[in-house]
Amino acid sequence: MSRQFHLDYHPGMMAMTTADRAAYLGSHGCGPGSGPGDWLVPDRLLGLSIKPACGGHDWEYEHTASWEARKQADKRLLDNMVAIVLNRGGWLKTPRMWLAWRYYQAVRTFGGPFYAKGKGEIK
Repeated sequence: MSRQFHLDYHPGMMAMTTADRAAYLGSHGCGPGSGPGDWLVPDRLLGLSIKPACGGHDWEYEHTASWEARKQADKRLLDNMVAIVLNRGGWLKTPRMWLAWRYYQAVRTFGGPFYAKGKGEIK
């Protein structure tokens, strides 16, 4: 029997009811949510949905307000994408892992303004 890797969400998100958390995760995915950004940042890695990882990341970007929290959110995104790929990556596991790493690098490089939007001063 193979080992199952579980997704890790922020404690604040885990405090939500199961139904509320499921609804949130179902309504949030990768990318900005519309326009060309969704084409550039799809919810799938070669057909494998990573939407639950992106939804958790969105929650942290909306509900935390420090640069350290952003760093933790980005790392949790990577960890959750890796867990999804390890659980269901199939014969495309290696290229999916590479794409997960590229998502993480893009979020670390370009995510700062999206994290800061509407938050005022971030420490």
